[in-house]
Amino acid sequence: MSGLDRLARGLGAWCSWLFIGTVGITVYEVVARYLFGSPTIWAHELTIILCSLAFAVGGAYVQQADEHIRVTILTESMPLRIRSALQLLGSAAGAIFLAGVIVGGDRDAGEALSGWQTTQTAFNSPMPAIVKPAVLAMALLMILLLLRDIGRRLLGTGDVDGAGSGPTP
Repeated sequence: MSGLDRLARGLGAWCSWLFIGTVGITVYEVVARYLFGSPTIWAHELTIILCSLAFAVGGAYVQQADEHIRVTILTESMPLRIRSALQLLGSAAGAIFLAGVIVGGDRDAGEALSGWQTTQTAFNSPMPAIVKPAVLAMALLMILLLLRDIGRRLLGTGDVDGAGSGPTP
């Protein structure tokens, strides 16, 4: 398993626990609001931060493990060569899209981080300063994983997903 694989898997395993945190925060908010009549100002924003980070990292995790949700009713009946060509096309399209995310969000994420941008709400969390750069970092990791997989498919070397767990045509 390469360093990219270990990074994506490690981050994914760690960030999956953020969802447990959001459940706890939500339960606390419901109890505080409806049993004690004392809603919080922080629960909603903190839940958004945690879920945003987990979703961003989750993209890299499923890319590494090749466990995307797929509708394969058409591709399963296609010859192996066509399926491989479609997977190459999908990987290339994904890399191009993610490159657009990075190019389009680079300045905004840089400003959010350098100015430690906040939400300007009552809680005033640093959500933009945390989430925007994290999304770009995960987009870069996903591009690297996609390019690695494209190279493996074109060269016909090793497991495309790097883990041996997902479908490899």
